[in-house]
Amino acid sequence: MKLNLSFYQAKYCLILGIFLIPSCSQLKPDEPEKLPFDPPIQAEMSYIATPIALEIGTLREKVNSSLKEVIVNDESYENNNRDNLKLKIVRMGKINLQMQGNELSYSAPLKIYADKRFETKILGKQLQKSQALTFSLIAKFKSKVDIGQDWKLQSKTTFQGIEWIEKPKLSLLSINFDLTKLIEKILLQEAPHIEQMIDNLAHDQLHLDKEILHIWTELQKPILINRQHKKVWIKAQPMEFTASHIRSDGYHILIDGKIGAMVETIFGDHPTYEIIEKLPPLQRANEIPNHCDLNAVNHIHYADINEILTKELAEKELNIEGHTLKIKNIRIFGNGSFIVLRVDVKGDANGTVFLKGKPSYTDDEEQTIHIQDFDFDIHTEEALLQTADWLLHDTFKSLIQEKLHFPLKKQVEKIPSLIYEGIAKGKVGKKIELQLENMQLKPKQIAIHEDGIAIMINMKTNLQLKLKHL
Repeated sequence: MKLNLSFYQAKYCLILGIFLIPSCSQLKPDEPEKLPFDPPIQAEMSYIATPIALEIGTLREKVNSSLKEVIVNDESYENNNRDNLKLKIVRMGKINLQMQGNELSYSAPLKIYADKRFETKILGKQLQKSQALTFSLIAKFKSKVDIGQDWKLQSKTTFQGIEWIEKPKLSLLSINFDLTKLIEKILLQEAPHIEQMIDNLAHDQLHLDKEILHIWTELQKPILINRQHKKVWIKAQPMEFTASHIRSDGYHILIDGKIGAMVETIFGDHPTYEIIEKLPPLQRANEIPNHCDLNAVNHIHYADINEILTKELAEKELNIEGHTLKIKNIRIFGNGSFIVLRVDVKGDANGTVFLKGKPSYTDDEEQTIHIQDFDFDIHTEEALLQTADWLLHDTFKSLIQEKLHFPLKKQVEKIPSLIYEGIAKGKVGKKIELQLENMQLKPKQIAIHEDGIAIMINMKTNLQLKLKHL
């Protein structure tokens, strides 16, 4: 009898002990079903406004240094249908060159040496008499200018007329002769020759391609945009250049231009690159706005997120609805169009839970990527309903979700200014001071990839130009 009593006492104590020992839920939900990742984000062309200012004074100096001193030298009386005139036209001083709109105006002071032969018959005898004279004038020309497909200045010069300084008059045998009409006629005949000479000089002396090539090559050099933790580079590959029509402010020849380039971000050590110095054919547009429109793919790597999550959440203890819980490990990865977090926990619940959500953009001060629709995976939710429904409380989810905010602004806002620092290294920086204003940043596309979150970011900024009068 004593044996039987002891047996029942032991059984009773065992059952009672089971109920008195605190219960510990075991969590072993299935992992989320594997889904294919988002396709790679297709690169989009970026457009970088590239205004060009060429000194009119520089063109003036080049024209004057290249134009020969003797413009016309007719040493025969027999030329021009036997006009009985020898004529030498010499540049008397520097050609004055001004520009308004898309028109160049030339004023050329000329010294003219003439030798006029007179013929007459007296008593059937042919008599000849010649007399030299010197006079001066200002010949005026205008040129409509633009940029040609060969990147050089194209001009169409036309003769505008004469401003006399000293008219061609002479006295022979007490007879006064006014040669103004004759000289004007001859100059009009010589005008096409002078017009072509001016057009050739303008074409040969002003090379837009040399100005652009400095910028073109600088843009191809990778730019370090982040040196903390992991080096991040921005690399541009110029593809095209578009120029507007020429205009002037009176001091400069102004051309609004833009470079079309493919821009990418690269992680790690200094990327290799090859400078392509050959410019593509010039493209034309009536108007080009002075703004920068950049499209660049930025990456948020899971390894970097995991480092932050581990630092801030690993070994963290929580009290949820009277239950204690410690986060042992936490890891983020991608699955389809979702990001998934695997969280290993210990305490009143032991095991693993999975949460998932979709990255989304918040247009706040830091312009943040956050995770929306953040919740337990369906398999985890089913397991919690059976074993630890208290964990479904928002406390646990909110703690993790608030760590999943990734500010973009600091990472990318300096990209346009760094690109324009490269542009300023070209000759354009000597004549134009560029100021960036009204930066606008907005993600265009978010994609989940195997190694992280890819974000196509569009950056727009206006350019304020300040011309330097050198």
